[in-house]
Amino acid sequence: GDFKIKPIIVKTIKDKKIIDTLESNQLEVTILSSLEKKEKLTEKDLKHIRPLAKLIGTILYFLKYLFFLLLLIALIIMIVLYIRKKIKQKKFAPEIIKTPVEEFNINFTDLEKKKLIISGKLKLHFLKLTEITKRFLNRQYNFNAEELTSFETIMFLKEREKEGFVKEQFDNILSFSDRVKFAKFIPKIEETDILNKKISDLLDVFLKRQVIQEQKEKELERIKKENVTKNK
Repeated sequence: GDFKIKPIIVKTIKDKKIIDTLESNQLEVTILSSLEKKEKLTEKDLKHIRPLAKLIGTILYFLKYLFFLLLLIALIIMIVLYIRKKIKQKKFAPEIIKTPVEEFNINFTDLEKKKLIISGKLKLHFLKLTEITKRFLNRQYNFNAEELTSFETIMFLKEREKEGFVKEQFDNILSFSDRVKFAKFIPKIEETDILNKKISDLLDVFLKRQVIQEQKEKELERIKKENVTKNK
């Protein structure tokens, strides 16, 4: 078609002041389409200015991204459900309560595995041993040994325990620990071995008591069942 290009105004500016102004004439231009030529066009006449862009907006192009998105959502849902299931199982799982002697045995074994005496941490070892011992006495004899001194603890124990061997060994454990903690006593390896043997002997006594108590409870339960059967 025919087009008119308006005059172009060019201004010369110096120090923010217009010094000179030039203006071109109006230009009339006629643009003809090469497609209207009668002669046969060549590839050179219709050559693209730049390569054609690839069409990427098809359904197949987006389908792979949609698949990965759905897979990611499914994975997140599975993880959330798994975590919720574990939390629910943990919440409603029956708690296994250890007996005082079982807890004492486990705690003492764990303390021995830490090998604090060998690494030179004597005071820490006997602090832990005192805590373990007093917690056992608290649970076994039902008095707050953890808030009492070693002397007060043994006094309470003498009122509740009949067997002299048990009272004597607990007295040895607490007094030995106090000497290390407060009197800066450094025991020999043989002495700590003897103390550990006393603790093991104590554990044997209470484990045997536990077995006897369990047998008595089973026998009482059996007698109760027999009485119920006879009454029917």
